[in-house]
Amino acid sequence: MQSVRVLARRLVSRTSNGNSTLTSTARLSTKSGSREEELLAKDPALSKYQSTKTTVQRIQLFGDFLVLLVAAGAVYEIAYKVQQRNAAEAQDVKQNIESQNIVEQRTEVIKAMWKSLSVPDIELQGLQEDVGMLEERKALVLG
Repeated sequence: MQSVRVLARRLVSRTSNGNSTLTSTARLSTKSGSREEELLAKDPALSKYQSTKTTVQRIQLFGDFLVLLVAAGAVYEIAYKVQQRNAAEAQDVKQNIESQNIVEQRTEVIKAMWKSLSVPDIELQGLQEDVGMLEERKALVLG
Protein backbone atom coordinates (compact mmCIF):
# COMPACT_ATOMS: atom_id res chain seq x y z
CA MET A 1 0.00 0.00 0.00
CA GLN A 2 2.81 2.39 0.94
CA SER A 3 4.77 1.61 -2.24
CA VAL A 4 1.77 2.56 -4.38
CA ARG A 5 1.60 5.95 -2.70
CA VAL A 6 5.33 6.53 -3.21
CA LEU A 7 5.06 5.64 -6.90
CA ALA A 8 2.06 7.92 -7.32
CA ARG A 9 3.94 10.82 -5.73
CA ARG A 10 6.93 10.21 -8.00
CA LEU A 11 4.77 10.13 -11.11
CA VAL A 12 3.01 13.34 -10.14
CA SER A 13 6.22 15.16 -9.26
CA ARG A 14 7.98 14.30 -12.55
CA THR A 15 7.67 16.39 -15.68
CA SER A 16 7.68 15.03 -19.20
CA ASN A 17 11.48 15.34 -19.50
CA GLY A 18 12.12 13.46 -16.25
CA ASN A 19 13.20 16.39 -14.04
CA SER A 20 11.60 16.93 -10.68
CA THR A 21 9.30 19.89 -10.47
CA LEU A 22 9.49 22.46 -7.75
CA THR A 23 6.95 22.40 -4.98
CA SER A 24 4.15 24.92 -5.02
CA THR A 25 5.72 27.05 -2.27
CA ALA A 26 9.06 27.27 -4.11
CA ARG A 27 7.38 28.40 -7.32
CA LEU A 28 6.20 31.64 -5.76
CA SER A 29 8.24 34.64 -6.73
CA THR A 30 7.74 36.46 -3.42
CA LYS A 31 9.19 35.46 -0.11
CA SER A 32 6.97 35.11 2.91
CA GLY A 33 7.15 37.75 5.59
CA SER A 34 8.28 37.45 9.19
CA ARG A 35 4.72 36.89 10.46
CA GLU A 36 4.20 34.02 8.03
CA GLU A 37 7.55 32.55 9.05
CA GLU A 38 6.50 32.67 12.70
CA LEU A 39 3.19 30.97 11.91
CA LEU A 40 4.91 28.23 9.90
CA ALA A 41 7.58 27.60 12.54
CA LYS A 42 7.24 24.50 14.72
CA ASP A 43 5.54 25.11 18.02
CA PRO A 44 7.06 23.02 20.85
CA ALA A 45 3.73 23.06 22.74
CA LEU A 46 2.04 21.22 19.86
CA SER A 47 4.80 18.66 19.30
CA LYS A 48 3.21 16.06 21.59
CA TYR A 49 0.04 16.07 19.41
CA GLN A 50 1.82 15.43 16.13
CA SER A 51 1.51 11.92 14.78
CA THR A 52 4.46 9.87 13.74
CA LYS A 53 4.81 7.83 10.58
CA THR A 54 4.42 4.52 12.40
CA THR A 55 1.27 5.71 14.14
CA VAL A 56 -0.28 6.73 10.83
CA GLN A 57 0.66 3.37 9.30
CA ARG A 58 -0.91 1.53 12.23
CA ILE A 59 -4.11 3.51 11.90
CA GLN A 60 -4.22 2.78 8.16
CA LEU A 61 -3.62 -0.91 8.82
CA PHE A 62 -6.39 -0.94 11.42
CA GLY A 63 -8.75 0.74 8.93
CA ASP A 64 -7.87 -1.83 6.27
CA PHE A 65 -8.53 -4.60 8.79
CA LEU A 66 -11.93 -3.12 9.65
CA VAL A 67 -12.87 -2.96 5.97
CA LEU A 68 -11.94 -6.63 5.54
CA LEU A 69 -13.85 -7.54 8.69
CA VAL A 70 -17.02 -5.81 7.49
CA ALA A 71 -16.74 -7.44 4.05
CA ALA A 72 -16.28 -10.88 5.63
CA GLY A 73 -19.31 -10.27 7.85
CA ALA A 74 -21.42 -9.34 4.84
CA VAL A 75 -20.34 -12.47 2.95
CA TYR A 76 -21.10 -14.62 6.00
CA GLU A 77 -24.54 -13.04 6.38
CA ILE A 78 -25.37 -13.67 2.72
CA ALA A 79 -24.20 -17.29 2.94
CA TYR A 80 -26.23 -17.81 6.12
CA LYS A 81 -29.41 -16.43 4.49
CA VAL A 82 -28.93 -18.69 1.44
CA GLN A 83 -28.42 -21.72 3.67
CA GLN A 84 -31.55 -20.91 5.68
CA ARG A 85 -33.59 -20.48 2.50
CA ASN A 86 -32.36 -23.81 1.11
CA ALA A 87 -33.19 -25.56 4.39
CA ALA A 88 -36.71 -24.09 4.35
CA GLU A 89 -37.24 -25.22 0.75
CA ALA A 90 -36.06 -28.73 1.62
CA GLN A 91 -38.47 -28.81 4.57
CA ASP A 92 -41.35 -27.73 2.29
CA VAL A 93 -40.53 -30.48 -0.20
CA LYS A 94 -40.41 -33.03 2.61
CA GLN A 95 -43.81 -31.90 3.94
CA ASN A 96 -45.33 -32.07 0.43
CA ILE A 97 -44.07 -35.62 0.00
CA GLU A 98 -45.44 -36.62 3.40
CA SER A 99 -48.86 -35.10 2.64
CA GLN A 100 -48.88 -36.88 -0.73
CA ASN A 101 -48.18 -40.19 1.01
CA ILE A 102 -50.98 -39.56 3.53
CA VAL A 103 -53.48 -38.80 0.75
CA GLU A 104 -52.47 -41.98 -1.09
CA GLN A 105 -52.81 -44.07 2.07
CA ARG A 106 -56.26 -42.68 2.84
CA THR A 107 -57.38 -43.27 -0.73
CA GLU A 108 -56.28 -46.91 -0.53
CA VAL A 109 -58.06 -47.37 2.82
CA ILE A 110 -61.30 -45.93 1.47
CA LYS A 111 -61.08 -48.10 -1.64
CA ALA A 112 -60.45 -51.20 0.47
CA MET A 113 -63.35 -50.37 2.82
CA TRP A 114 -65.78 -49.92 -0.06
CA LYS A 115 -64.63 -53.12 -1.75
CA SER A 116 -65.14 -55.11 1.45
CA LEU A 117 -68.70 -53.84 1.75
CA SER A 118 -71.25 -55.15 -0.63
CA VAL A 119 -72.76 -51.90 -1.82
CA PRO A 120 -75.00 -51.28 -4.81
CA ASP A 121 -73.54 -49.64 -7.90
CA ILE A 122 -75.16 -46.29 -7.05
CA GLU A 123 -73.13 -45.98 -3.86
CA LEU A 124 -69.99 -47.18 -5.63
CA GLN A 125 -70.39 -44.32 -8.07
CA GLY A 126 -70.43 -41.86 -5.10
CA LEU A 127 -67.26 -43.53 -3.77
CA GLN A 128 -65.57 -43.07 -7.13
CA GLU A 129 -66.47 -39.37 -7.02
CA ASP A 130 -64.94 -39.13 -3.51
CA VAL A 131 -61.77 -40.82 -4.74
CA GLY A 132 -61.69 -38.41 -7.69
CA MET A 133 -61.93 -35.45 -5.31
CA LEU A 134 -59.09 -36.87 -3.22
CA GLU A 135 -56.92 -37.25 -6.30
CA GLU A 136 -57.71 -33.66 -7.32
CA ARG A 137 -56.63 -32.47 -3.86
CA LYS A 138 -53.46 -34.53 -4.19
CA ALA A 139 -52.73 -32.86 -7.54
CA LEU A 140 -53.29 -29.42 -5.98
CA VAL A 141 -50.94 -30.19 -3.09
CA LEU A 142 -48.21 -31.46 -5.41
CA GLY A 143 -48.80 -28.90 -8.13
